[in-house]
Amino acid sequence: MPCDLTAHRARTTGLTLIELIVSLAIIGMLLSLLLVAVQRTRESSRQVACMSNLRQMAIASDIYLTRFGHFVSNGWGFNWGPEPSRGLGPEQPAGWIYQLAFELDPAAANSFAAPQARVEPHPYLAIVRCPTRSAAHLGPVTTRLTPVNYTWQQLAPRTDYAINEGDYVTRTLGGPASLDPQVVAQYDWSRGERATGISYQRSRVRPAMVIDGLSNTYLIGEKHVFQDAYHTAEDPGYDQSLWSGVDLDLNRWTNNAPIPDRWHARGRQFGSAHPLVWHVAFCDSSVRKLTFDINFHVHQMNGHRADQGEVESDPFGG
Repeated sequence: MPCDLTAHRARTTGLTLIELIVSLAIIGMLLSLLLVAVQRTRESSRQVACMSNLRQMAIASDIYLTRFGHFVSNGWGFNWGPEPSRGLGPEQPAGWIYQLAFELDPAAANSFAAPQARVEPHPYLAIVRCPTRSAAHLGPVTTRLTPVNYTWQQLAPRTDYAINEGDYVTRTLGGPASLDPQVVAQYDWSRGERATGISYQRSRVRPAMVIDGLSNTYLIGEKHVFQDAYHTAEDPGYDQSLWSGVDLDLNRWTNNAPIPDRWHARGRQFGSAHPLVWHVAFCDSSVRKLTFDINFHVHQMNGHRADQGEVESDPFGG
C-alpha cells in the first residue's frame, strides 16, 4: 500500500511532455512580448533624439535668419565643398549644413579653414544623423563626382535630414567649374530660381516671402533612403558628403508623398527609417511628428512657401 501511494504521488507531481511543451510556448510568448516592448521603448527613445536634432537645427536656422535676414542658403552644387573665405549666404558654394554648422558644431565648421582641409576627410557631424537608421557614420561616395575645391574621398559623412526645396524639382547641376568671377557669372543659375521652397541653389528667401505662413511651411525634415543603400552609394540621395552644395543628399521635395525607407523608390521625397512616422521642423521652429498617410495635397502645399492653397500643376520639373 505505501509503495502504491509513492508511485501515485510521483506520477501526479511530474510533468508530462504536453505540459512541458505548453509551458515552453507560454515562456516564448512572454519573451516575445517583452522583446516587442523593449524595441518600442528603444524606438521611442530614438524618435525623441531625432526630434531633438531637428529642434537644434531649427534654432540654428533662427540664429542664421536673425543675422542675415533670410533663411539659410543651399550652396552652388554637388561638385563643391566649403569655401571659408566666401562667408555665408548665396556666395558660399557649400550647402545649408555647412552654413548652419557654425552654430551646431563650430569646431567642425572651422576645420575647413585649415590649409590641409582640401585633402583631408570631411569631419563627421553627429547631429545630422537619425539614430534609427543603421547606416555607418561614413559611407561610400559616388565616383560620378568631379569635385572643384577639394579632393575626392572614398568615404564621407552623410546626412539623414534634408532641407525643403519645394514642390518643384529644379534639377540643379554641379555648379560652376571654378571660382573665377567670369565663370561664376556665366554659369546658368536659372534652374534654381524656379524653386518654390525655403532653401535652394543660391537662395535668399526672406520670411515675408513665405506667404503661406511660417507654421505651415516645412524647413528641414527627415529624408527617405533606399534600405539597400545604407552601406553603398546606390542611392543618389545618399552617396556623398553632407558638406557639399545643393544636391539630392541635402534637399527634398514635396511632389511625392513621404514614405518609410524601402528597397527602392524615387529617391527625392521626405521620409524616414522610423516604421510609422517621420519628423519635420517647420519655419516657425516647431518640430512635429507626422504620419506617412498625411494628405498628399497638404504635404505638397507644406513644401511651397507661397501656394496660397493652389498646388503646383507640374511639380516634377523639367
